[in-house]
Amino acid sequence: MQTKKTGSNHKKIITDSEMTRLENLLIRYNIPAVPHQQIERTVESLRQYVPKKQSLWNRQAERLADVLTTARHDAPFFSWGYWLACLAFFAMGYWVIAIAKDNAYATVLLMAPIPFILGLLELFKGRDAGMTEMEMSCKLSIRELILARMVVIGAYSILLNTLLSVFIYYSQPGAYFWQLTLIWLTPFTFISAIALYIAQKVRSGYAVAFFLATWTAAVFIMQTTGYAIYLQTVNTLAYLLIIIFSTIVLIYETLKMTDKFLSTTERWSHCESGI
Repeated sequence: MQTKKTGSNHKKIITDSEMTRLENLLIRYNIPAVPHQQIERTVESLRQYVPKKQSLWNRQAERLADVLTTARHDAPFFSWGYWLACLAFFAMGYWVIAIAKDNAYATVLLMAPIPFILGLLELFKGRDAGMTEMEMSCKLSIRELILARMVVIGAYSILLNTLLSVFIYYSQPGAYFWQLTLIWLTPFTFISAIALYIAQKVRSGYAVAFFLATWTAAVFIMQTTGYAIYLQTVNTLAYLLIIIFSTIVLIYETLKMTDKFLSTTERWSHCESGI
């Protein structure tokens, strides 16, 4: 048998007898089999370090706790412009209701989705700045980062809208808190779901500008045509159906977005490893 060494012009010949003698030499080096009792003792000694199997509820509770912890640490890194812009919009809403004596329900309707729409700038700031790969290299998964930002934006939106509803409830005679809640929760979930879908397709800055202008124009038209007055007469079931449907779509778009980022992470890691 002849073999040729790569990168060399020299040939090396190994005869069959030499190959047989080499095989016989290697036969002496047998690895002794480990006794079954020793394997069992090793397994039993390591069993105490095996984590106990948790129920699905406990696993989901731990994941939720991790997301909330991440959200608490990520909130200080949000731009001050986001916090101040939302406060400025709602301060204007307070002024319109308290000073200008305008339609409180139309004001609630207008303000409801604004914090979430502006929050899209924070949600996609890594993608728009071309820093997606840097975020993917963080210790936390991209799914946790996205969900944490969604929690921060959603909590801030709910807080501002709830405070505005409480203000109207105590300052406007005849206002019902549950009705105010339905009026702001419906556009909040509906517009947020649509805005999240559009923001995945284009830069978040374009999506934010488009929805702010479109939503403001829509509410202004409803106010001038007198349609905003009929918000108080809409059936509660209709509000609930829209809220439930919009919430399902919002959750679906969030999960689809995280899966998209995860698939991008896998492709990026494969490229880095040369696979």
